[in-house]
Amino acid sequence: MQYLYRDADDYVFMDSSNYEQLAVPPASLGDSSNYLKVGDGAILQLYGDEIVGVDLPASVELTVTETEPGIQGDRVSGARKPATLETAWWSRSPSSSTSTT
Repeated sequence: MQYLYRDADDYVFMDSSNYEQLAVPPASLGDSSNYLKVGDGAILQLYGDEIVGVDLPASVELTVTETEPGIQGDRVSGARKPATLETAWWSRSPSSSTSTT
């Protein structure tokens, strides 16, 4: 299944073999929705009409769209700061500073 878009309530997928679309509620995807980008493929495991699991690619590339600026000297190993990814999911990213003096 290919992820097409998110409408008001659901995630819409398309079966590439017959072009049928399936609206999937967020609760059925669980945390997998944090890693979905438009056009990505996913395997939706169905039992009858119910989604019981989601298989995503082994790795995904997500762009950081927003983060707080680093603080000069804050390069301690393991330091983290909040970051928002392109899927609108909030994460904690490694802290680094690029300020010039």
